[in-house]
Amino acid sequence: MAEIKWDKLDNTAHLFPVIAGESMSNVYRISVTLKENIRQEILQEALERVLPWFDVFRVRMRYGVFWYYFETNQKPAPDVKEEYRYPCQFISPNRNRNYLFRVNYYKNRINLEVFHVLTDGMGGNHFSQGTDLSVPPPCSLRAAGKDGGWTVQ
Repeated sequence: MAEIKWDKLDNTAHLFPVIAGESMSNVYRISVTLKENIRQEILQEALERVLPWFDVFRVRMRYGVFWYYFETNQKPAPDVKEEYRYPCQFISPNRNRNYLFRVNYYKNRINLEVFHVLTDGMGGNHFSQGTDLSVPPPCSLRAAGKDGGWTVQ
């Protein structure tokens, strides 16, 4: 069993768990559109391969005596699912294997939704690109951008 580490939330992140809920989710979405349709099992493998490299995403949020904090999440990666709900809905810290992000897809679009307490859009973008690049060819090498690069929405 791996060592469980903990880390504090940064100053601005202290606000998000307190005000987040069904009516104010504090979740953002990054989408990548590919030329081919997504195969769920390949995207799941990519997520499982990339997650260990991103410690900031491999956490669960806990409540201490006076504050929230992060603790290493030793559960398997969350399940990749076909999109079935409205975008950016609240991510309950007690569901999704305690992960504070979700990966879903619809046809040829991969969606990464992140509870803002984890990271800003730049961190989400790096994680999203890592996951997309881990999808083996032909799925990832021919992205939908004009130059074959990323189309981030």
